[in-house]
Parts: sequence; C-alpha cells; structure tokens
Amino acid sequence: MDLEETELIAAMLARISDEFLKTYSPRRGFLNFHEAEDVASTVVSELFAKAESLQPKLLEGLFRSVFARRAIDQLRRKKRQAFVHMGDSLPVSIETQKQNDLEYKELVSILKRKAESLADRERVYVEDHLFHQKSPSVIAKSHGVKIQTVSSALTRAKEKLQLAIREVYGNDI
Repeated sequence: MDLEETELIAAMLARISDEFLKTYSPRRGFLNFHEAEDVASTVVSELFAKAESLQPKLLEGLFRSVFARRAIDQLRRKKRQAFVHMGDSLPVSIETQKQNDLEYKELVSILKRKAESLADRERVYVEDHLFHQKSPSVIAKSHGVKIQTVSSALTRAKEKLQLAIREVYGNDI
C-alpha cells in the first residue's frame, strides 16, 4: 500500500469516527461520550494498523462493527472492575469503618457459633470453605469424597446458616 492510499484510509477513518461520534448518544448503562471517544480512537488505531488488508468501501460498516465489540468489552471491564472494587472509591468515615468492622466481626462470630451446631461433616466443610477459603473441589480431594457431596453439604449448611442469620438480623440482611 502506498503513502497516498494510507493517507486516504487514515482520512476516511477519521471522518467515519467523527461522524459516528457526532451522532452517538449515550444510553442508560452504556458508555458515556468520553468513553465512546476512547473506544473510537482505539478502533481507528486498530483498523489503521490493518489498513493494507482493508477495502475502503467497507470501512464504515467495519468501524461500527468493531466499535460495538470494543464498547461491549469496555462495559464488561467496567462492570468487573466495579464488582471487584465495589466501595473502594466511596469516602468512608473512620466511625463508619469501625462500625462495619464491628458488624463483620459480629457476623463471623455468629457464623462460627452456628457452624458448631451443624452436623460434623457439614461443619468441617463450612469451616474449610468459609474460614479457610477452600473451594469445594479442594475440600472434596482433601476429604476423599465427591465434589457433589461437598456441594450438597455446603448448600444445606448455607441454608441453615442463612436461617440463623435471619433470626438475628431479620430480613434486613
């Protein structure tokens, strides 16, 4: 591809991107305008890098298609980050933090007390799962049982623990 064709594709991509962004309207739960600009510039760069294999008459449709895929990827990343960092950006007072810590410790204490009243096998599985952060497959291997056995015991125990927590907190939790 010669310099003239490269410049033509670059100009076409810039025009397509500008026109697309002029008509772009953020919908609820979708990218805001600045995020859309970022995605559009990424798409332009991505398509320009593949300029030799592109047909100019298909650029607009290709741009829209790639933009839609990258926008969905961006939304998924945003949702994942929001889930992982939930609350990290919220300013929390020291008193609120202490209250949250106290409530957490109280909840753990209740769970430990109620776990003691479970059947031996359920109690061991719950302790491994909740307090030692072991997965059901690891628990199954370490106890020489099937994963389904551990999963069903954890499910039963979870239901019993939820009832115990509701007794203390009501339906507020």
